[in-house]
Amino acid sequence: MRYPGFSEIAPGSVCHAFTTAMDILPTFLDLAGTQHPAADLTDQRATASFHDRHVYPMRGKSWVPYLRDGKAADFSVKDANTPEAIYGGQDAVVAWEHYGKAALRAGRWKIVNMPVEHPTGTGTWQLYDMYTDQGETVDLALQYPEKVTELLVQWATWLRDTGTHYTTPLKSADE
Repeated sequence: MRYPGFSEIAPGSVCHAFTTAMDILPTFLDLAGTQHPAADLTDQRATASFHDRHVYPMRGKSWVPYLRDGKAADFSVKDANTPEAIYGGQDAVVAWEHYGKAALRAGRWKIVNMPVEHPTGTGTWQLYDMYTDQGETVDLALQYPEKVTELLVQWATWLRDTGTHYTTPLKSADE
């Protein structure tokens, strides 16, 4: 990516920082020098009026501090076990749900729940260390059950805060 002001990251380099598609809009708004018309940034369900429409707050984060400075603006401590960061170690969790598939990422840890019909699905929560296993090949849930429990508390908070209803998908009539 080339953009005036992004000089800290060497041309041709590869960024390994965690990011999501939810970060694209905040990044573009930041680059444009404008703000989202959210009513209350602390309430994910609060709407604001914009051109006679109700607009929900964004859940993503701008990449601009990382691209401009080579680090996250609010990421003050970087240790040897921490990869590049757009989301700092103290940031809120990032979670998502799509047709019965669910995941939550918090720092180095990620829990995933895929239905058994999915090729990698077990129907239970799996745990991965994303700093050492980005391919999600070694499920650590049995080794670290307390970490799974901790992340499930955060999952429940995310469900409540976003109003997401997490259920397994319905079977089609021909299944």
